[in-house]
Amino acid sequence: MLVTKEGINESEADVATRDERARADRERAIVGPGVLAGLFAATVMGLILMSGAALLGRGFWTPMQLIGATVLRDRWSELPMLAGLAGVVLHLGVGVAWGVVFTALTRRVHGRSNLAMLGILFAAFVFMVMTYGVAPWASPWFFSSYHVGRYFIVHLVFGLVLGLSLPSAEHVIATRRAHLHRHGPVLRRSPFRRRTV
Repeated sequence: MLVTKEGINESEADVATRDERARADRERAIVGPGVLAGLFAATVMGLILMSGAALLGRGFWTPMQLIGATVLRDRWSELPMLAGLAGVVLHLGVGVAWGVVFTALTRRVHGRSNLAMLGILFAAFVFMVMTYGVAPWASPWFFSSYHVGRYFIVHLVFGLVLGLSLPSAEHVIATRRAHLHRHGPVLRRSPFRRRTV
């Protein structure tokens, strides 16, 4: 038996279980909000990229198709729908990953304005990594169409949206978790299962 700070006798297994639960809760507090905020910020960034491409006469889906060229390589222009879909999935996946990293780095920061400023700084770092570290070898097609100034601004918008949306994402996740804790799952039974009389 161990005596904790609170004076409670606990076995080593109880302490280990409690520590594992605390670690899992900390991880959930990072991953859930990071996924939501990253997904939202990447969606906004993608829509800005695609709208800009459409306004320039390049085609609405062209940025996503060029990102999809990372997977399809030289065949991206032969399979534009598949390239667009692959680009959307890849773009959102990378945005989610950066959202989780940002959430982990800023978990002790409070206030939307602080998170917004840190989001912009973080996005400048992300821009450097993606532009000069990833894009040249992952998708030379996308990199060759790169307008550095335009993409820098769009990355800053990503960071701003990421920082501004993180508190809301944390609130949504915490509210959902509290609801599940109090009431259990929303659907206790599949609506498609036949009812027996």
